[in-house]
Amino acid sequence: MSGLPQWFTSITLGDLVTTLLAFGAMLGALWAMTRPLRRTSKGFEQFLEDWNGVPERPGFDAIPGVPERLRVLERNARRDRELLERIDHELHPNSGGSMRDQLDRARRDMDATAREVQKLGGLVRDVESMRRAMENPRTLTALARRLDTYPDAPDVPEQREGG
Repeated sequence: MSGLPQWFTSITLGDLVTTLLAFGAMLGALWAMTRPLRRTSKGFEQFLEDWNGVPERPGFDAIPGVPERLRVLERNARRDRELLERIDHELHPNSGGSMRDQLDRARRDMDATAREVQKLGGLVRDVESMRRAMENPRTLTALARRLDTYPDAPDVPEQREGG
């Protein structure tokens, strides 16, 4: 004999094909059973890639990972908070230098100016009505008579009607 064990030498071609087919079927079944695990593994790999980021490579920019993105968000949030605090300071009355303080002063000045304009408007109306009245000769005569009733009134020359 050739020194091979008997069980090996007694294998026929049919036994070999049957064994290989059975082994292939087991590998196929194992492959099919591990498919969900491989999908999960691929998803986990994708998660890790997203978490850690992807370095730059030719033709592609680097993609930052979650920790780096969080650092950027925290830095921006800090900057935004400081900016909002400065804006908030300007929107409330405080030491007199905020925009709100200046706006309040401008409003008070505008209100005072509006009151003065109203007074001037009334004076203009009064002056206009006096001007119209002075154009009437009867009014001038009546005014002159009234002035004569005052003891220290100056002499007013008499006006002629119609001229």
